[in-house]
Amino acid sequence: MTFAAGIDNNRVALENDNVQRVVDTCCLGCVFAHGKYETDNDTGKLRFFQSRNGCRMNVLGKLKKQGQELQDSIDQDGNEFYVIGGRACPFHRTPNWKGWGKAKQDIPTAMAIARTEVQLKPDIVIYIDDSTEEDDIRRTIHSLNQGQIRPAKLYLINNSTKTRPSQIMKLMEDCPFPWRAETVTGTQANQDRALDIITAKCTGIFVTYFYAGYEPPLDFFVPMDIALHDNLDRFVVLEPLPDSINCMTILRNFYKQAGGNARTAIVEKAKKISKEQKCQYLVRPVTEIVTQLSR
Repeated sequence: MTFAAGIDNNRVALENDNVQRVVDTCCLGCVFAHGKYETDNDTGKLRFFQSRNGCRMNVLGKLKKQGQELQDSIDQDGNEFYVIGGRACPFHRTPNWKGWGKAKQDIPTAMAIARTEVQLKPDIVIYIDDSTEEDDIRRTIHSLNQGQIRPAKLYLINNSTKTRPSQIMKLMEDCPFPWRAETVTGTQANQDRALDIITAKCTGIFVTYFYAGYEPPLDFFVPMDIALHDNLDRFVVLEPLPDSINCMTILRNFYKQAGGNARTAIVEKAKKISKEQKCQYLVRPVTEIVTQLSR
């Protein structure tokens, strides 16, 4: 199995089954590139000529510090630009980008719009078992509702013999997020299988997991968002807190491609694959990113 990764507007693209996809970014034509206007000799009109003076979002500077391959290029019109090898830039925007018109070509406004567009939009899974009380679910939801970055959608997986679906429906009447609930019973009733079932319903790019009753710290997701989009860091799996699923965060596409928890737990699969592909940095303890968890 091969394992390749690259970020594209908050996505990490993965391929397996012995197929690797190389993602490159060409800076030519990006609204955040530097350049100058000159009069075209043939038409007399002003034209924008791009130069390799940098990136207004400072993507190139950050990637250079990381040792990223940047290829100097020039087109037939004399536009100078870079090609970012093997990696997609989350902030590449062409002039037909809708935010460019909104900003009326004001660079600071456009930068703010682009940053808002890529902000992390996590799906949340809350796991319910026989030890769960209704107040446990309320506490977790309340904590998630306090943060600057709130869940895109909430998924409850009910793996309890005592919590009825009707109770959950009643409980979620005032939920501040879009939500979905699933109940698993019988032969499906184990934690790993339950998590596989509910993750298959998720639609977000990243999925984060909590036991009902766990209260994540305020602005739990902000450090992840900063890591991905301000520091241009990359990760596919953030390992949970010890002896739990709390705070485990996984790229949904990887979860699907790896077959979830079938035969081997998803985190162990990620460690094995990343080691084989020499990209262990993609699997890290969640405390390395969300440092307040280790205090």
